[in-house]
Amino acid sequence: MKKSCFFRGLFATTLIIATLISILILAVNGSRSQQTFNDGISVDSFLRFIEVESAMENDGNLKSLNTVEISRKNDNDGNAYYFVKTNSQFMWGSELYMLIIDDDKITKIVDTGLGGNSEYFSYDVASISQGVFVSAFCSSHSGNGDLRLMPINEPNTVEYLIPNAVDNYYEESELTAIEHEITKANGKSSASSVYLGGKLHASYVDVNHDGHTDIVLTGIQQIYETVQNHGQTLKKEYFVKNVYLYDPIMDDFVYNATRSERVLVSNYLTP
Repeated sequence: MKKSCFFRGLFATTLIIATLISILILAVNGSRSQQTFNDGISVDSFLRFIEVESAMENDGNLKSLNTVEISRKNDNDGNAYYFVKTNSQFMWGSELYMLIIDDDKITKIVDTGLGGNSEYFSYDVASISQGVFVSAFCSSHSGNGDLRLMPINEPNTVEYLIPNAVDNYYEESELTAIEHEITKANGKSSASSVYLGGKLHASYVDVNHDGHTDIVLTGIQQIYETVQNHGQTLKKEYFVKNVYLYDPIMDDFVYNATRSERVLVSNYLTP
């Protein structure tokens, strides 16, 4: 009798596991099939390519795909570039690949080296005076990260990096509380600084009219007080504008405090 119960239990457990696997497979296939075609290039053609391309065999990120998104982006001269953003099963991060297209067919997949927390990772093609770049907001698992500019023809090469463009990590700090005048009855408190939506917005303009493109990051910075049981209460909101002027001698974007600003727009502190 005990043996019979054991096998019935084993069968039930196996059935449950098989059902869960089937549901997962359906979910994965569904997330892939919802993608749209772009000038004859599709998710299906991408998946077929990586199945037969031997060079892709050692890329672990392409062996257990959960979602695949293909996009086409143009530079200011009308040149088209194809990108694939992927997410692996059970992983938190996104990976970005470029597709090399010839005669409406994929001939090569290039790992850009760009990626990060899926919730905040985003990318675009930026045509600026310094050249054509893939601009990407890349962050760690915790939600801290940077804006990175990769030359369109030099994958895995980050030529410019603008720090602290992504911040959704509630890093409790007494210094942050002191800076923003958040105190408790005992004189001590803890606060965190994050961006609304997790990141800033990038604009590429010639701020000082010297013929070189500069970078301006704008958004809302939120200050949260840490309350009981590590909960967060919103206390202040600032509009922030961080200006990075291009220095042709250094060949880099340099933060300019004079042109940057932070303006208090909401104050929820108790008078």
